[in-house]
Amino acid sequence: MAALLERGLTEHSYEVDPAATGEDAVRMAAEHEYDAIVLDLMLPDINGSEVLRRIRAGGNKVPVLVVTAHDGESSRALWRDARADDYLPKPFPFDALLTRLRILTHHTSIE
Repeated sequence: MAALLERGLTEHSYEVDPAATGEDAVRMAAEHEYDAIVLDLMLPDINGSEVLRRIRAGGNKVPVLVVTAHDGESSRALWRDARADDYLPKPFPFDALLTRLRILTHHTSIE
């Protein structure tokens, strides 16, 4: 899925910096200023909620869009509690992802 998202976002003029693991994502978020992060729950080492917790614990306020196969009110509550900015359950149309990213990055640019 990561490769498909990377290709689609690149085709829509987004710069993409993929992280192979949750640890990589935490490190990259600390080292770079991103306009937004697309974060999946399913990572090979630590889960997405732990990644988000660590990113936020470091004071990083980058907008985070969570994409996950886990849907339902309990999942939404988990991501709200972890301070995700938006949530997109899989499967989703690619246009929905683009729309959510545009909204997140637009809000960032006017703050």
